[in-house]
Amino acid sequence: MLKTQGFHRHGIIVGSGCEACHDPHASDYQFQLHKPINKLCAGCHLRLQGMTHGHPVGGHPLTGKPDPRHKGRELSCASCHRPHGSNYQYLLIGSPLGGNVCTKCHH
Repeated sequence: MLKTQGFHRHGIIVGSGCEACHDPHASDYQFQLHKPINKLCAGCHLRLQGMTHGHPVGGHPLTGKPDPRHKGRELSCASCHRPHGSNYQYLLIGSPLGGNVCTKCHH
């Protein structure tokens, strides 16, 4: 992950561009991804492979539950992380301090 002036950019995008994750022509998966999003993320983040409740944040489920922020979708890596870039460390959707990420869903 690269940080440029307070913005964290996903290293794969900087190094390989959009096509590292997206197929520019066609795909069977949402957002024209090469694979389902969690499998795509696990392709580089090897410690996530095969995990359903092994996330570093207290065993948070990675699949099988509805995503309260995105109606009609299941929880995925992108429920808490912005795959393209973020103002926050670890490409999170909010500050990891004070539960800001958690309170996006858990009120």
